[in-house]
Amino acid sequence: MKTKITNLRLIAASGLMIAGSSLPLSLAYAEDEAEVVSAHSFSATVTGTNDYVFRGITQTQEEFAIQGSMDYSHSSGVYVGAWASNIDFSSPGASSELDIYGGFSNSI
Repeated sequence: MKTKITNLRLIAASGLMIAGSSLPLSLAYAEDEAEVVSAHSFSATVTGTNDYVFRGITQTQEEFAIQGSMDYSHSSGVYVGAWASNIDFSSPGASSELDIYGGFSNSI
């Protein structure tokens, strides 16, 4: 019986030693594989809505609208983008809206 307890202690101690010694290796390995972060960022969205309303006025005669955007930003703070939607006013004319924007953002 004493031999079984000694063997269990030996196995447990060996397991702890192996686990403890592998931890610094895994941390060092994680540091070697540092993620490369790009200075450029792109994003895009697509949205469907049952009515495009701006400042309380329907832009699509209370009908379905599909909208999308594309954005680019740089780590320097420069950003540009475009947003678009279909529109439908009672008078003939434009059937889409395109908003283009850009700017510079920086922390104070």
